[in-house]
Amino acid sequence: MDVLALDVERLRRERLDRLQRAMAEQDVEACLLFHEPNIRYATGATAMPVYAMSTFARCVVVAQRGTPILFEHPNSMHRSLLRTPDVRPMHAWEFFDDPGAEADVWADLALDALRELGAGVEVVAVDRLGTPGFLALARRGVAIVDAAPVTQRARQVKTAQELLPLDRAEATDRRLEDGDLVFVDTDTVGIEGMFSCVSRTFLAGGGPPTREQADVYRAAHAWLTEMEALIRPGIACADLAAVSPAIPARFHAQRYECMVHGIGLEEENPSVCHPSDPQSNPETVLERDMALVVEIFAGEIGSAHGVKLGDQVVVTGEGCRVLCPYPYSAPLLD
Repeated sequence: MDVLALDVERLRRERLDRLQRAMAEQDVEACLLFHEPNIRYATGATAMPVYAMSTFARCVVVAQRGTPILFEHPNSMHRSLLRTPDVRPMHAWEFFDDPGAEADVWADLALDALRELGAGVEVVAVDRLGTPGFLALARRGVAIVDAAPVTQRARQVKTAQELLPLDRAEATDRRLEDGDLVFVDTDTVGIEGMFSCVSRTFLAGGGPPTREQADVYRAAHAWLTEMEALIRPGIACADLAAVSPAIPARFHAQRYECMVHGIGLEEENPSVCHPSDPQSNPETVLERDMALVVEIFAGEIGSAHGVKLGDQVVVTGEGCRVLCPYPYSAPLLD
């Protein structure tokens, strides 16, 4: 069998059909799914799968009939719309100063979506859910049951289209070429589970960069170093956002979701969002020995080139200390 014969739309339809038939067989009107493989099974869409497995950044609601409604991380909606027709921005509650209030907003949106699909919301089957979300549903009188019997039954027998990639797993035939920009975003789980989140962009091959590549790289590098210079104990996240260097307007549409976020055993509080975006932790004050990640993606819509740079730092008495000594790309900075 040839994996090139895979029909992605048929694959999505077959999976959704199995899931909805399993719901009907087990008399489950409504599913609310956060587990990343279950979201992909129901919708065909995936985004930041490793990140999404340890956070509550995206979810899908499914009824016995109709098209599931995917609540997607806002920065990934354009990707998911390629696979599923009903994609709406996820209202997340994590990393906010008042997660309960944010979870209340999320719960209303999720339950309204299930009602749109014609499902009752007195009982909802859920695969995993954080405490703020659980309490928000409880405040609305929703009884929660385990979604695993439904999702496991649906996924046990593989569809015809699922068998094709199982027969032959291969990488894309797109090879790196001289002059490509390649970025690595580590997200490494290290000693005793401590996370390392460092990003670097490289120029493939031995030739010089184009003017556009060098301009994008230098802009990202300048922003990163200026932002790191502003980090110090005693500054509130909202104040840090207010004095942050502006990213060039041409990169604004594809900006990274936040400028700074905490790091430890996973991505943690606090977060500093772009000044034009709502702030998750406006009143949180940076303290000495906080570990943070400062990062930027610079790329124009439609451009063939983009640059991701990020450093992991620790807040010191005077400012911050960069924890990653790995150098930046000399050819792109010269």
